[in-house]
Amino acid sequence: MADITQVIEEKKQMEEQIKQEQKREAEKKEEAKPAAKKEAMKEEQKEEKKEKKEKVLKPTVERVETISLRKAYEKPKNHRGRIAVSLIRQHIARHFKATGKLSIAGEVNSLVIKHGGMRPPKKIRVLVQKFEDGTIKAGLPKA
Repeated sequence: MADITQVIEEKKQMEEQIKQEQKREAEKKEEAKPAAKKEAMKEEQKEEKKEKKEKVLKPTVERVETISLRKAYEKPKNHRGRIAVSLIRQHIARHFKATGKLSIAGEVNSLVIKHGGMRPPKKIRVLVQKFEDGTIKAGLPKA
């Protein structure tokens, strides 16, 4: 009698173990599905980036502008560098009718603060390009 009850208990334990293993396998499968989706999403994003890189925008307008920064000297000494960069940004936005993103190259900024933030140049020459999508980029003209 005791042997039969032990056998029955062992069978129940085995059945419970099998059920737990099946649950674990099902959970692993569910976890694998989002990982596969994430990989697919990453691949799609990579393809989109490649397409964006392939689309090289040509500038519709390209001019060399001479921008006066004299108004920066009307401000306190320690603000002149920042004021000069904002004057450049305002001038470009006004004359190129900025509708999109306006970016100023680091070389322009470094030229403005070349002698320190307190003594920007009185005027600066900038090459400004406006692209088809409305973005504007400002850099230094080639000598």
